Amino acid sequence: MKNPDATFFEEWMFLAKVDPELFEARRRRAIAEFLESSGSQRAIGEALQREIDYEIRRAHNPLAGLQAVAKMMCEQLTFLGEELNALRDVLSSLQRVSQPERRANDRASHTGLERRLPATR
Repeated sequence: MKNPDATFFEEWMFLAKVDPELFEARRRRAIAEFLESSGSQRAIGEALQREIDYEIRRAHNPLAGLQAVAKMMCEQLTFLGEELNALRDVLSSLQRVSQPERRANDRASHTGLERRLPATR
């Protein structure tokens, strides 16, 4: 049994070879339908699609267009990885800062020096 994803790709590939104009029209329609379903993220998706379309138009052939879009994707993944590492560093710093405070609270509770709060009703 054939993989449905492979069949889907092969259909698009075939269409691109035999009728590039129809391929482009269907590609644009599929993208528009996806963007319409994107809710609050639609504007971001549209901006990204404009960048992708610009890189494809600017390329001198389809392979160069693919390479340009793949480069964009790699740059974004690198950026996201760097941002994730920065967030981890901040979290780690916050945990280190809060640990002495926790230890002091733990010592106070073990020595009976904890602050007694009035009971709430």
